Amino acid sequence: MENTENNDFIFDPDEFPPLPELEEPKSNDLEKITFSGVVFDCFSSLLCAVIALSIIYTFFFRLIDVDGASMNNTLQDGEKLLITNFFFTPDYGDIVIISREFQGDTPLVKRVIATEGDKLDINFFTGEVRVNETLLEEPYIAEITHNSGDLTYPLVIPPGHVFVMGDNRNFSLDSRFSVVGFIDESRLLGKAIYKIKFIEEMREIRNSNPKPFDMIRKLFKIKPLEAIKY
Repeated sequence: MENTENNDFIFDPDEFPPLPELEEPKSNDLEKITFSGVVFDCFSSLLCAVIALSIIYTFFFRLIDVDGASMNNTLQDGEKLLITNFFFTPDYGDIVIISREFQGDTPLVKRVIATEGDKLDINFFTGEVRVNETLLEEPYIAEITHNSGDLTYPLVIPPGHVFVMGDNRNFSLDSRFSVVGFIDESRLLGKAIYKIKFIEEMREIRNSNPKPFDMIRKLFKIKPLEAIKY
């Protein structure tokens, strides 16, 4: 490196050592890196899926089994329901899932008939159900309501509670009986929105022992979800 009279800088490449040559990665190293990356990506995706499903199951949707015949003919024993409590406020006609007071017991599945502040009256001779003096039209019931339970009517639903009955009115243990009574809204797990038909129809297909082509044809006709009719 030399200085000229006017102090200009002149670059001399010979005065600097050569840059080290970079080695190309070996194929084995690339395979290790690629395999590790794939494993990490798969694990991360799986973990995210588990977390997402946990959040959805906890805060948005759940699967519940129907236990018993109290909701015939709308729901059958053993059917699976997709329920949600997202922005859920109980209203007349909702099919709701009710937690039992003792943890581990199967939840109740019933229909909301009246909500807080409503005046409810039931004529067990004619089967007429009136809410706030209005006669309810109940196309969903299996038969008219004759089983009176042990409460006295008319009655008013207390704040924060609902009155529920099963659609199979004369074979349902529900709010007409003091052992169940008014349901605190905090015990409502959510509202049923769909019946899960896939598992049920798969079981029917399997039990019918169809030929392979018939099985494929029936599988394509399966409707996985059926909307709950209110």
